[in-house]
Amino acid sequence: MNKPLRIVLLFFLLCVILAASAVLSLMFGGSDLPLRDALSGLFHPGAGDTLSMIVWQIRIPRMLLGMIVGLGLAVCGCAFQGMLRNPLADPYTLGISGGAAFGASVGVAAGLAQINSFLIPLCAFGGTMASVALVYGASMRKGFSLSSLILSGVILGFLFSSLVLLVYALADSQKVYAAILWLMGDLSSADTRLLRLCAAIILPGCVLLAFYGRELDILTLGEEKASHLGMDIIAVKKL
Repeated sequence: MNKPLRIVLLFFLLCVILAASAVLSLMFGGSDLPLRDALSGLFHPGAGDTLSMIVWQIRIPRMLLGMIVGLGLAVCGCAFQGMLRNPLADPYTLGISGGAAFGASVGVAAGLAQINSFLIPLCAFGGTMASVALVYGASMRKGFSLSSLILSGVILGFLFSSLVLLVYALADSQKVYAAILWLMGDLSSADTRLLRLCAAIILPGCVLLAFYGRELDILTLGEEKASHLGMDIIAVKKL
């Protein structure tokens, strides 16, 4: 079997798994629904009964939010792997996930979730941008070399992990549990407003990175070869 055919078959298999996961997410939750009831609520969104409310107001927003977040994580992983030329690279490599975890933990410990559930993702995003700024500043002096990016990211990752543990040590047990649950990927607070906000941020970022897919592929050949092909390596890394 040639490689293009294997890729097509793998893509088809993943689409089938995704569709099956979507159906299961409509069936199972706080109250399990038979497949017939889940499909009935799905195809009758304006019925106004309990089934349609459970499916359209609770489970579909959670399902779509999980898909959009998974899409963002996958695209970010591809971008890091291309830029760092490492198939194991991910946001943890540059300390970005650690910054997000610290921001979210501080928000939960400060009780911001009781004020507005939107504040916790914003705190996580603030921690992410702080980590990006620190990695950017540290590696800028070395011309954005791979070693400087990875080294500064690893150092920041350990630093933020220590700060997260410090927050847990100072917060009460209920807030620590809430923070851990949020960091595990809690989708219980998913609603249409949060879904629209995430889609407005993640989808344009994915489209932008897709336009630079060729540059990321060239980076995997090595910086010297990419430079010989006329690519502005530092500009692409900054972006």
